[in-house]
Amino acid sequence: PRSFWLEPIKGEDGRTLGILVLCNEEPEWDGITAQPLYRGLLTLLSHQWVSQLKTSDQVWQRRMLKRSLDHLHDAEAVRQRCEELATTLVGNSKGMTDLRAQIVRAAGSQLSVLVQGETGCGKDLVAQGIHRFSDRAEGPLVVVNCAAIPDSLLESELFGHTKGAFSGADRAKEGLLAQADGGTLFLDEIGDMPMALQSKLLRVLESRRFRPLGAQQEQHSDFRLVAATHQPLSDCIEEGRFRRDLFYRLSQFPLRVKPLRERPEDLEPLCRHFIREYTAREGAGPLGISSHALGMLAAYNFPGNARELRNIVEFACLQTPVGDDIQPEVLRLDDLFPSQETCVASDFQGTVVPGMPQADEVDDLRAAAQAFEAAIIRERLRQYGGNRAQAAESLGLPKRTLAHKCLKYQVTEA
Repeated sequence: PRSFWLEPIKGEDGRTLGILVLCNEEPEWDGITAQPLYRGLLTLLSHQWVSQLKTSDQVWQRRMLKRSLDHLHDAEAVRQRCEELATTLVGNSKGMTDLRAQIVRAAGSQLSVLVQGETGCGKDLVAQGIHRFSDRAEGPLVVVNCAAIPDSLLESELFGHTKGAFSGADRAKEGLLAQADGGTLFLDEIGDMPMALQSKLLRVLESRRFRPLGAQQEQHSDFRLVAATHQPLSDCIEEGRFRRDLFYRLSQFPLRVKPLRERPEDLEPLCRHFIREYTAREGAGPLGISSHALGMLAAYNFPGNARELRNIVEFACLQTPVGDDIQPEVLRLDDLFPSQETCVASDFQGTVVPGMPQADEVDDLRAAAQAFEAAIIRERLRQYGGNRAQAAESLGLPKRTLAHKCLKYQVTEA
């Protein structure tokens, strides 16, 4: 074409919607653009363009609304699941709140999860939560404690064996890998797995295929893996006791459960949770726990974490009259605190404390240790002008622990 005609297409508000382009061999356009048909065509194009824009806007708005509703639905589902988890993974601390949210996220994936934390902090509850909220919840949760099974039997337990595979194998046995098909395999204390078996486990995780002992054919198992350990696996790797490549394969979604001493605000809800469980199991029990008893517990570090706290609370429930609150004297604190007091005293070997008896004058070691600790606290408070926060920091104690000890030993001097 030798000639072009360009004309803007405008909406009712005067906004330019687009450009109409006409092509012709002849350069004469007046005879065409002056026709009513041409004007009508422009009007029709304008109306159609506006209609299309409105439709597109509506589609976009519906899409954005659906995305917002989906996001709200997902957020509500996560919130509800976190609330359900709070009935077993008890605690209001930020560490526990974050952990519950991470568990829900982990449950929505197929990644291998590695749960690390000290003994007694609830790693098994984490594994149960991941299985419970995953799409494998209808399948089995198979639990293997790698530390509780002898090395010589662990491979047979995991992989299974055929009849006659070894001495004493008088019948075939299905392994735990096969039993976990369609569900979750929880390998507790994975850090205690022997190196030879770690290599075989790595291959299984890569292919989901394994061969029972004595078998000729491989089997397939579709399981989701959750592993847990109280050991620092980084140290085990450096010491040559754990495979680095297996560690990377296990920790696709790493989780850490904080020890109880790092989340003291969870102490009270845990105590009340254990009291409710005891009462439901036994049919009767204490009403609650006193503030003085909670203060005594707050001064203890709980090396056994929530499991140790449960044992202490349940013993105290047994010693408390039905309907009463647990009091400090039934918490077995005499069994708990002497070791800590002795440790505090050992930290100050060679320190001269005014008024303390000589070693040959001591006839009650526990009373002497308590007196020594009280004297150290009193002297440190005097040194810092009564500032408990500074005194606690200088002694390596939480402020709440120092406050409890001041109450226990009636330390009032500044």
